[in-house]
Amino acid sequence: MELRILSRAARETEAIAEGLGKLLTPPFVVALYGELGAGKTTFIRGLARGIGIDQVRSPTFTLINRYEGRYVLYHVDLYRIDDEDEIYHLGLTELFEDPNAITVIEWADKGYPYLPDERLDIYFELSSDVNPDERWIHLKPFGSKAEYIVKLMG
Repeated sequence: MELRILSRAARETEAIAEGLGKLLTPPFVVALYGELGAGKTTFIRGLARGIGIDQVRSPTFTLINRYEGRYVLYHVDLYRIDDEDEIYHLGLTELFEDPNAITVIEWADKGYPYLPDERLDIYFELSSDVNPDERWIHLKPFGSKAEYIVKLMG
C-alpha cells in the first residue's frame, strides 16, 4: 500500500513527519528522494521531533549527524557524494544494522545499491508554481514493517 499526502506548508510537512516519527521503532531506514528545496530537511525536523529530538541541523558537510531522543537518529545527507566508493566507506550498512537507531537518508538515490530491503522510501514532488510550499509526499513501503507504518499513516 502506497500513500500520497498533499502538504500545503512547511509546518504541515513537519506535522506529517512528526506523526511518522511517533510510529517508527528501530532498527528502521527512511530513504528520502526529491530535488533541492523539495522539503527533505523540513521533513527530517518533524520526524526527529516525533522521536523526541528537538533540533536537527543539515549534515551536508559532516555527511552524518547522530542525535539522541527516544531512539538514536542518524541523519545522513549524500548530496555532496559523487562516487560509490565514498558511500561504501561511510559505513551506511553499519548504521542500518544498529538495533537502537532509525536512519534517515537525504539524496538516497545516490546510495540506492546499499539500501536495505526493509525500508520506507519517501518521494517529495513540488506541486505548484503558485505556492512553493505545496508538495506531494509519496510514501512507498518495502517490507512488512514499512507497510504497516504506511497503513497507520493512511
